[in-house]
Amino acid sequence: MSAGADDGLNQPSTRESKEEVRESRRRKRIRECGSQTDEEGAGEEEHNHGCTMCSKKLDGIQEKLDKVLSMLPEIKQLQAKVVKLEKEKNDLKESLELSQAEIAELKNEAASTVTKLAAASDKIAKVDELERRLIKQECHNRRNNIKFFGIQDDDHESPKDTERKLRQFLQKEMKIPSGELEDIEFERVHRIPTRPKEDKGQPRPIIAKVSFFQDKEFIKSCIKNLPKGKKYGVADDFPKEVDEIRKKLHPVLKKAKEQRKMAFFNVEKLIIENAVYRGPETKNFPLYGRIMESG
Repeated sequence: MSAGADDGLNQPSTRESKEEVRESRRRKRIRECGSQTDEEGAGEEEHNHGCTMCSKKLDGIQEKLDKVLSMLPEIKQLQAKVVKLEKEKNDLKESLELSQAEIAELKNEAASTVTKLAAASDKIAKVDELERRLIKQECHNRRNNIKFFGIQDDDHESPKDTERKLRQFLQKEMKIPSGELEDIEFERVHRIPTRPKEDKGQPRPIIAKVSFFQDKEFIKSCIKNLPKGKKYGVADDFPKEVDEIRKKLHPVLKKAKEQRKMAFFNVEKLIIENAVYRGPETKNFPLYGRIMESG
């Protein structure tokens, strides 16, 4: 009895305990399920949030890609310009190299030309010096010559006839006394072969070479006796280079004398008031003032 009674008394407690256990388990499952549902919800929310962020990032990337793609034509144009500039740079470089080579060649040619010009100048100077010396020598050889203009001319005149006409001219027109005229010795008297180009009707000039220079100076001192108005003339005999200079400077000599200045020719040099005339006319005379210089 006692044992059965004890079993009856203890059974409800056991049943209640089982129910409590079941209830406890049920609640536990509910909690576990609730907790699992919360975790799934939180995960989905997190996933949705992540997708939104990814979408925004993708949109940003797409926008940047669109900008890059829109710039592609401009980039291609820039690339084309870069290629063109590179080609132009290479062309300029090549042209510069060619120009530098040409400049170097021109410099060499210029240096060679300068050397040649210097050599040519030396040769010209030597030729000028030689010409000056030859003219000077010719002037010296003609030192005793004297030229007469306007004396009657015959086409078939002999040298003796020419000298006879000259002596008559000296006595009659230049008033040289016969006694002094006989003392004048002529080494040679002749006509210039051709008549003056300016006037074919004029008599050919006579060139006479006296034996003594003093006789030439004496004849020249009598020029003042020549009659006015007649085309007579007496002058020194010089090479054509000197004659051309004197002819071109004669108007200057005449003007200076009209102004009562002391003026005269010393070979090719025109002397005015004890100074060599250096007017603009003399610029075309390369030997002016140099023919009778020493050397």
